[in-house]
Amino acid sequence: MSTPAPDKSSQGNPHMVNLRDTNIALLPIAPGTFVRGTETGHAHEQPAHIVELTTGFHIGRHLITQRQYIEVMNRNPSYFQGLENPVENVNWYDTMEFCSRLTVLQRTAGKISASAYFRLPTEAEWEFCCRTTPETAVARTGSAPGDDAVQAQPVYSCGDTPETLGEYAWYMGNSSETTHPVGEKKPNGRGLYDMHGNVSEWCHDWFGSYTGERLKDPGGPAEGDQKVRRGGSWASIAARCRATDRIGVVPSCACAIIGFRIVLTESGSPPYATDHHLW
Repeated sequence: MSTPAPDKSSQGNPHMVNLRDTNIALLPIAPGTFVRGTETGHAHEQPAHIVELTTGFHIGRHLITQRQYIEVMNRNPSYFQGLENPVENVNWYDTMEFCSRLTVLQRTAGKISASAYFRLPTEAEWEFCCRTTPETAVARTGSAPGDDAVQAQPVYSCGDTPETLGEYAWYMGNSSETTHPVGEKKPNGRGLYDMHGNVSEWCHDWFGSYTGERLKDPGGPAEGDQKVRRGGSWASIAARCRATDRIGVVPSCACAIIGFRIVLTESGSPPYATDHHLW
């Protein structure tokens, strides 16, 4: 079975990827253009600049749960135990192994095509999904829109201030210093849950500085010593839950505030080996 073509918006029914006795819900994201970064945040969030994503993809509606991680990896490293809670205490390399194994499992089961694969979102994809909606993202029409057509979006799903952040995120102000089952708070404008809190999320990119230039499908620096971490966690203050907030973390780090969600891509080269047997 081939991966379905992305819909024109992420609204409507998600594409369901069946994983043994569990489901991973993936929402289609259409290509688009948006303003990444900010002029008022921390130095490494500046300057704001226009990014164009030219290819659609599917992204996890929820963070990967402990139940799902166990199904693929046969272990649960999480500090806060709970099968429907997000898996955490995983390093970047663990996420690569999860995506590699899941890809092999789903290809073998005929759930995705032989060219499709799972991976982490790029930093640009993550902010695009967190910050924009199908209505506010400038659609890609084959030619780059004028700069005046691309407007910066609010830094929270609830706007530019965090007064109602607690309706969308588990963070320091309401988490009781623990993770919670995924999907209990309101989704953002794309129907994605826990983008602002519960656990922070690994992205694929090496961490680097913004230059301010207009970019097309950025994937971060070619090399580095830190990977990008995005989104707030149960331990974050409200300011760290903003869509533009970013930080670099050594890829070997595993702690109770970092988890991940996955992306399904139709074609290309996976950032890991897929020519091995799992069992």
